[in-house]
Amino acid sequence: MSCKKPYNTLATTTNYNYLVIEGLINTGQDSTIFKLSRTVPIASSIANNPETGATVTVENDKNGIYVLREIRKGIYAAAPLNLDTAHMYRLRVKTTDGKEYLSNFVQAKNSPPIDSVQYEFTGSAENIYSYTHDPKNSTRYYRWEYQETYLFYSPIASYYIFKNNSIVPINADDQTQVCYISDTSSTVILNSTAKLTQDIIYKNPITVVPITLDKLKVRYSILVKQYALTADAYNYYQNLKKNTENLGSIFDAQPSAAKTNIRCISNPEVPVLGYIVAGSISQKRIFIDRSDFYTSFVGVDYSYCGTASIKYKAPKRSPYPAIITSGAEVPIDSLIAGVDPPGSKDSAFIIQYATAECTNCTLRGSNKKPAFWK
Repeated sequence: MSCKKPYNTLATTTNYNYLVIEGLINTGQDSTIFKLSRTVPIASSIANNPETGATVTVENDKNGIYVLREIRKGIYAAAPLNLDTAHMYRLRVKTTDGKEYLSNFVQAKNSPPIDSVQYEFTGSAENIYSYTHDPKNSTRYYRWEYQETYLFYSPIASYYIFKNNSIVPINADDQTQVCYISDTSSTVILNSTAKLTQDIIYKNPITVVPITLDKLKVRYSILVKQYALTADAYNYYQNLKKNTENLGSIFDAQPSAAKTNIRCISNPEVPVLGYIVAGSISQKRIFIDRSDFYTSFVGVDYSYCGTASIKYKAPKRSPYPAIITSGAEVPIDSLIAGVDPPGSKDSAFIIQYATAECTNCTLRGSNKKPAFWK
């Protein structure tokens, strides 16, 4: 027996600046999109370090070349290429530091359709599952991603806004009560039927949505994307999952380098992170309404949200209160004339206000309704 002492690991501060390549050579009727970025130290305040100005091309085994354009910082895309799956494809990247990266040729694998995406309420959360099958028994290795979007109402409604040095009624474009908040999957979701006689995926876990969050408070939608992998690509993602998600206890596997199919041909000693696959994806979207399950909803506690008021001199003789002009607080009602006493020079105005966190949903999402929302 002895006292417990904290153990602080010595995180490296060296910035290795390795290139990270994420994306899919899409052979179907959807855009081919790749994200290029650089690694950063663990303690860095920079969460995203995009690689800009690169030259990115897709090549086939018959010398065909397809160029991807940089549409945003570090995001390179091409319109649907409608590639022939009888050919093999690879990715070539030339960065502004003079290095050139090239992947192996990979065989295109098209994902079978998703049969359905279903949800099951457990009493404390909605469990989301996907179902699929390949009648040809040729897919065997699968990966999934998802994008979730939910409708969110600000705890306190505000019908006014401080704009152009004045408090004015809010218009439809500026409204801050109703927003749509989106997020993408951050875990590696895999499954395989390689050891089964039939290529059937049944009740594959996609995500869990607890009722302690606001996601299920009004309406929730999830778009599930399904990828078909080769055995090598599956092993890469499985190793990546072990290295990033299944660590922390004495029984977990030791970290190991994920074998990639991309290399730096101008300097083979330079590591690169990522794995290139080709094929088409399948996807399916579902909606879940609050009325679809029956329980007392919990959600996030907004009991700290409340309103207050401040009295100040008429704006013709003095500016608005600093808490309003600075944006620290948001007006939620029009001006109310004070009586101190009526008609005297001491007459004041009263503004009712609340914090932006409790009134402005655009701090968390967008007040623009997504095109897919119904």
